[in-house]
Amino acid sequence: MKIRWLGQAGFLITLKSGKRIAIDPYLGDSCMELVGYRRMTPAPIALKDLDIDYLFISHEHPDHLDIDLYDALKEKPYTQIFGNVHCKELLSVKGMDDGRLKVVEIGQKLKLDDFSVTIMKS
Repeated sequence: MKIRWLGQAGFLITLKSGKRIAIDPYLGDSCMELVGYRRMTPAPIALKDLDIDYLFISHEHPDHLDIDLYDALKEKPYTQIFGNVHCKELLSVKGMDDGRLKVVEIGQKLKLDDFSVTIMKS
């Protein structure tokens, strides 16, 4: 397994099988638009270059639910996306809920390909 820090609260995990999991990657600059805060450092990966099988979003704050990234993932329909109900609501309000985000709850256990996840409170 390989774990790469993506800045802020983001991580990219590559499993031995080659499956790639992203957790809270903030790679765009959507915080500038939404709350007036500009990125302080360049993103470690360009949005278009993030090729992942799974995306986990811990909560709806814009530095965790990166609207720019979510929009870029439209080009990658194989990426499975997980987040809480508030993430889904925010995407709906922005007209971006394409049905891909699967709502998960604290304590829920998921078996995905060759790994398991337990959803924790963030």
